[in-house]
Amino acid sequence: MQELIKVKTQGDTQVVSARELYKGLEISQRFSRWVSNNWDMFEEGIDFNKCTSSTVVNNGAVRELDDYVITIDMAKQLAMMVRSEKGKQYRQYFLELERKME
Repeated sequence: MQELIKVKTQGDTQVVSARELYKGLEISQRFSRWVSNNWDMFEEGIDFNKCTSSTVVNNGAVRELDDYVITIDMAKQLAMMVRSEKGKQYRQYFLELERKME
C-alpha cells in the first residue's frame, strides 16, 4: 500500500495532520474555513487536538501555523465529505489502515 499521508501513533491511536490531509485532498477553500465548516461534528480531545506546524515562507522565514492532530476515523469521515477522486483514494487508504490494525 502506497503511503498517502504520514501516520503517527499516539498511545494506541493512529493520527494524521489535518493540514496534510487538507493538502492531499486538494481542498480549494482556506484551511481555517474548511475547519470551521467541518469540525462541529467532532469532539476536541477525542477526535482531534489542536497543535501547531510550521512552514517556510517566501523570504525564508519560518511561520507557525495552526494545525490539528486528527484520528484516522475522523480523517476517513472528512475524506468521505470530499466527493472527488482524491477523496476516494484517501477513504480507501484509511479503510486499509483500519483493516491492518484489527
